[in-house]
Amino acid sequence: MASEKYLMINVDDERAKNLADVLGNKTAKKILSYLAEKEASESDIARELKIPANTVNYNIKKLLDSGMIEKSNSYFWSVKGKKMPSYKVSKKMVVISPRTSNVGKVFGAFLLTGVAAFFVKLYTQSIAVSKQALERVSEKVITDGGEMAVGVAGSSTGNSMPIIDSTQIPQLWLWFLLGGLTALVIYMILNWRKL
Repeated sequence: MASEKYLMINVDDERAKNLADVLGNKTAKKILSYLAEKEASESDIARELKIPANTVNYNIKKLLDSGMIEKSNSYFWSVKGKKMPSYKVSKKMVVISPRTSNVGKVFGAFLLTGVAAFFVKLYTQSIAVSKQALERVSEKVITDGGEMAVGVAGSSTGNSMPIIDSTQIPQLWLWFLLGGLTALVIYMILNWRKL
């Protein structure tokens, strides 16, 4: 619904140039004022305003390109049997912005951070599963093998390798997510005028 009420134009957009041409053209402004009162075809405009048909056609194209007018649903048939459209003033407010908003980019960065944190979580969970499997295998070797367990689990000095429990694995994904979100919030605070 908002797209129907507003005509958003960036300064770098080609429509901004067309809009400036229209607003600087006396004939285009006459046609725009005429169409503000009623819908009309090109021939009606040329006849009522006493403007040559080719000039009306040129200015109608400029007004259409700028978004100031639009084709109406009504039309009529010319003497030659050609379908002739009628034109009306567009019921839109024109908003000219010097730049585009970066809100979509910031939202995308938040989304990307969340997805990356999800994959870090999957990775840390796979490490935890691997370490649990290694722990089960080493316990089985220790209980089944006796002296062989010292050779497998022990080092050359006789100290055994520490086996990390899955509960000891830090929640790396959570720290990644918090760090990413903190960086984005700091970026937004520092660049709040540009957003």
